[in-house]
Amino acid sequence: MPLYWTFFWFTICICDGGWKGDYCNDIICQHGYPDIENKSESCVCPARFTGTHCDRCSQKGPKIRPYPECNIDVLKSKARQQRQEAETQFRLRLRIMGAASFLLFLLLITMVFFNRRRIYKKKRSELENLRQREYENRKLILEKAALSTECFNVEQREQSEEGDRKRREHKKTNRRLSFFL
Repeated sequence: MPLYWTFFWFTICICDGGWKGDYCNDIICQHGYPDIENKSESCVCPARFTGTHCDRCSQKGPKIRPYPECNIDVLKSKARQQRQEAETQFRLRLRIMGAASFLLFLLLITMVFFNRRRIYKKKRSELENLRQREYENRKLILEKAALSTECFNVEQREQSEEGDRKRREHKKTNRRLSFFL
């Protein structure tokens, strides 16, 4: 509400903040211009200002500078710091991915090694089973042969033993001669 002072025949109007004129009817716009369509009771403000007199920031937040600047606070040092942080994070992620890839590769090699080892043991056990069966077959054949030799009469046994002895001596002689060859 304006105050009116009368000094002799002059009337002086003392206006509230944000108003001016002889009768305090003209608005003062800090940033912008009076709105003619609204009979100059408000201001048309630029994008970054708001309020009746364009005297407040339209955006709020930690990065917005206070009134009268009302712009985003981006300093070169902050931008550089943010860029360095981003690069550091990127390098860290790259190292983690490299380490994970190496571990996966190592795991793959270990799995291949153990799989081949299992296959080798399986083949080896099959070969041992085959040898065991052959050994048992030979043992049975020898047992049958031993039983059948018991059936020979004494003379045949003696002849058989003498033939065996001659064969053994012949083998010994061949071994001795092969040593000199």
